[in-house]
Amino acid sequence: MTSPIQLLKNKLRQEMKIKLAALTPWEYHSLNNIIEQRFFSLPVLQNSHQIMLYYSIQYEVATLSIILKLLDAGKTVSLPACIDRTHLRAGIIQSLDELVPGVYGIHEPLAAAQEMDPVEIDLVVVPGVAFEQKGFRLGHGAGYYDRFLAGTKAYKLGFAYDFQIIDNLVVEPHDVPMDGLLTPSIFQEIRS
Repeated sequence: MTSPIQLLKNKLRQEMKIKLAALTPWEYHSLNNIIEQRFFSLPVLQNSHQIMLYYSIQYEVATLSIILKLLDAGKTVSLPACIDRTHLRAGIIQSLDELVPGVYGIHEPLAAAQEMDPVEIDLVVVPGVAFEQKGFRLGHGAGYYDRFLAGTKAYKLGFAYDFQIIDNLVVEPHDVPMDGLLTPSIFQEIRS
């Protein structure tokens, strides 16, 4: 039986998916360009050497161009890879050619890819369906990121479009808040 909290989260996921799907290709491209430009101007990025990003799918904030630029800049880049149906590992890549479709069809590093130690990661860029002002995020519901983020002291940066930042989100004990949120119009630090 689905709990009332899960029903609320599922309703919000559906609402956000409708808004994301309503973005025109021009809006999607334009918003992503702004986020990318703002990302490369962040001091937290300048001070980070080991960075974990996600491989963007559908209408998530686009990361492919960012990944390529970070690799060109000599940063050590990792992407999440599903170990099983509950955990992630950070697989280091040197090229997008080193990716294969994973458990959910999302491109991820090969199983043989060297792992980036979660303790050594400086910055983790995290996708979300929605985020709240205090930094908590609503993901797709599998809990992969919360489990992974609980084991790292990295700066956690949520990527989102402005309409994905909401006032209230149902928070559960296992939810790991972001340290910052980046949208086309704001960079909000949450860390005290």
